[in-house]
Amino acid sequence: MTEQQKTRIRARLNERVDLLTRRAQALDLTLEHCPDETDQASELARHSLDLALRERESGQLREAQMALARIDSPRFGQCEDCGADIGTARLLARPSTRLCVCCQAEFEQGLSACA
Repeated sequence: MTEQQKTRIRARLNERVDLLTRRAQALDLTLEHCPDETDQASELARHSLDLALRERESGQLREAQMALARIDSPRFGQCEDCGADIGTARLLARPSTRLCVCCQAEFEQGLSACA
């Protein structure tokens, strides 16, 4: 992987970290007092969705930060499972990925795609 490719991937990761950080700061997780049971149920549903979103985006933020921490490693861009090159296009699309397409498919479907 060239330094120019790593620079592009690093920029994508930094953009992602910035976006997720701003979203986390803007998310209001307070519950409003609702005198009506229907309004209260709606408020609880909204709150549950907001919590799920925050949890999901928190995981994405951690993944992006971990990718930034390992981007200067000589093994960055290599599959952690089989050692094959992940590919620049895949890393640009999902900079925090740690598996090649074959190993990711194997992981998701329980198949031996790379073997």
